Amino acid sequence: MNAPKSMKFWKQHHPERYAMLQRCKTVLNQISEDTRTPVDVLIKPQIVRNLCWTDDPASRDVAQFLEEQGARAWQIQLLSESLTRVIM
Repeated sequence: MNAPKSMKFWKQHHPERYAMLQRCKTVLNQISEDTRTPVDVLIKPQIVRNLCWTDDPASRDVAQFLEEQGARAWQIQLLSESLTRVIM
């Protein structure tokens, strides 16, 4: 299932998921700056939305989730630890 793209919907109807998504975006922006890699190259925004949209994302194996969503091995290696910390 794909998460909705409308941030207005997230904010109004699922503020806790919206807050988590914003934390993930902050981390991704920092990694983007550190590696000089555009955020949308680091990972597809839809994958991050899907992660934050899942029920109880804190209990997920983020690396496995990213892999199932089609992320490449280098993306998983670079991002999974940081995203795991953010959603806990």
